[in-house]
Amino acid sequence: MEVSVRKVPAFKALVCEAEGHFEELGQKVRKAWRTVGSHLAEYARGEEEAGYVFIPQWEAPSSSVLRLKVGVHLPENREIPDAGDLEVLSVPERTYAVVTCRGGREEMMNLYGRLEEWIGGSGYEPDNEEGVYSFEVNPLKPVNPFDIPADAIDAFHFDIYRAVRLRHQP
Repeated sequence: MEVSVRKVPAFKALVCEAEGHFEELGQKVRKAWRTVGSHLAEYARGEEEAGYVFIPQWEAPSSSVLRLKVGVHLPENREIPDAGDLEVLSVPERTYAVVTCRGGREEMMNLYGRLEEWIGGSGYEPDNEEGVYSFEVNPLKPVNPFDIPADAIDAFHFDIYRAVRLRHQP
């Protein structure tokens, strides 16, 4: 596993919330993606190359209900009028530990654990301040993973961005 640490400039995303228990989240994410997709031509101008899944980093992963946000990067200076179920998520400039996930479901789940181990052994710590999101960046070409039913997808290819900050020294 190769981890890089990157500073990501501030950006905005057009998102829809996907809320549910862990076992149903795949279906909820795809439903949220369809909601975002129905507005892409109008708001994001169809320039999207990746779909994002934002994960609230401040919430414990063992929470019974998870609230993710699914969407696309918004072009700069693009204002969005009220769009019903959609919102604009402002992501401030932040430092992230980044790793690429390629493989099956088990590999994906293991990768998250190995990334946490890497962070624990590095000079960084997770930035779990309220309002901080980690995110996944899913390429939409050659195949849009959000078009594959959650129970049928068996190969994953996306980048994980886990917000980190320098570890405080005692």
